[in-house]
Amino acid sequence: MTGPSDDALARLAATQHGVFAAFQLADLKFSDDARHARIAAGRWEILYDGVYRMGGAPKTWRGDLLAACWAGGAGTLASHRSAAELWGLPSARADLIELTCARWKRTRQPGLRVHESTRIDDPDRAVVANIPCTSVTRTLFDLARSVSSARARARAA
Repeated sequence: MTGPSDDALARLAATQHGVFAAFQLADLKFSDDARHARIAAGRWEILYDGVYRMGGAPKTWRGDLLAACWAGGAGTLASHRSAAELWGLPSARADLIELTCARWKRTRQPGLRVHESTRIDDPDRAVVANIPCTSVTRTLFDLARSVSSARARARAA
């Protein structure tokens, strides 16, 4: 139950914090039967629909963050405090997963803090450690907006 495709997937997952997505399996010529067999054998762990972790790969925040981006759908980015953690900025938090996706395309996965945006332009996008995320500028803007919103709620209470 191993072969060149398994070796290629292992190499790919190693560059992606131990995780991979169904769209990558097609490129490596994995059939649905092969996928089901590897899941049943415990060689792959299902994280989200169409998102997996290699069996034996350590569970890491970065792996969970990348998996959540894929679970969020096309264009989903790590953002706010998660992006701040990737960039090494103040207000960073590695104890939660915070994402931004296009308006009306919000993922509803448990454990994820998801923001919607009506506009995410190319300059707002970046990749850090193979994880799609908001740029430094967009991250700082999002954090400033979050702090302003929290202060406004506190004043209203």
